Amino acid sequence: MDNINTNQRDLIYCCPYCKVAIHSVDGSFFCEICNRYFAVREDIPIFNSDTPYYGELPKDEMHQILDEIDYDDWKAVIHKHFAQRDPFTYQIIMTETRADFQYLFSLNRDSLVLDVGSGWGTITVPVAKRGSKVVAVDSTWERLLFLKKRSLQEQVSNITLVCANLLESPFAQKQFDLIILNGVLEWVPTTVRDGDPEILQLQALKECFRILKPGGQLYLGIENSHAIQYFLGKPDDHTGISYISFLPRDKATRLMMKKRGQLYRTYTYTKAGYDKLLRAAGFNRLEYYYPLPTYKQLESLIPLTQPSLLAFYYDYLQTLPDQDEDEITDQIKELEIKAIADGDIEQKVSSYAIIVEKANG
Repeated sequence: MDNINTNQRDLIYCCPYCKVAIHSVDGSFFCEICNRYFAVREDIPIFNSDTPYYGELPKDEMHQILDEIDYDDWKAVIHKHFAQRDPFTYQIIMTETRADFQYLFSLNRDSLVLDVGSGWGTITVPVAKRGSKVVAVDSTWERLLFLKKRSLQEQVSNITLVCANLLESPFAQKQFDLIILNGVLEWVPTTVRDGDPEILQLQALKECFRILKPGGQLYLGIENSHAIQYFLGKPDDHTGISYISFLPRDKATRLMMKKRGQLYRTYTYTKAGYDKLLRAAGFNRLEYYYPLPTYKQLESLIPLTQPSLLAFYYDYLQTLPDQDEDEITDQIKELEIKAIADGDIEQKVSSYAIIVEKANG
């Protein structure tokens, strides 16, 4: 394929359905087994069975952004559309510290990294700037096109863009040194119409296991379903409904239908639940960190095997000038300090950063 970039040639693609190797033919990909063609649009291969649009903005406004960044700096365009209307999303897009967990991994220029649900490139670009080859996967083509235009402006060339769903992965086995699922696993069941959410999440993790090299690692950033803030009544991050993550799944679904007219599919878990799910997918050597304040706005990562470091973190923060925290934030901090003293902080943190490894052999 003439328009395929160099990094893309490092990948070995497979049919998302047959799992046999596929190759480019006349500007698209073709599977000889099931006779399926997969289009390439703006140099982005599209392996989705359909191409739904998902984004923080309506589709027409997203296309407006894509037009504007052809003649303006992408940061100025994002500021125009988000800074006043949605400061939280603006911060998420602009703050590259969200990718700082990458320094827990020994990456080099030969490393192949998969960023699933790459979105605006908040993680993809900083990891690529470090020098690794990064494959950015998203199920929304427009978001990938934004990332293409952003990376061109920033002169980052070691990024490959792929439109696909993790449940229908187009990658041959044992390729990646690191896979990143940051705020992604809970959303996997929403990308398909049917199926038990937990089974679909397990399927996604097994797919990660399949395409990781032996010795490769998976980074998972996700909420704790039994976090202190949820006990205090703070709405669930995914549904906006208080206390829903404590309910049995069937009762949570009934509540979700009553409140939102939708099924409850964004499953999160306790630490024990993530242990069970990850080990069922084949992973071992699980390491848990507390991303502070959350994995979405990463400033610090504290190993949960060393609660004394977390105690020091809070002692240090308390020496800083008043940061105008709200009442619930103060309550959370007080209860987390108590949980450290009681020895059960692992069960009560707001979210987890989890590193797991695929065994050699």
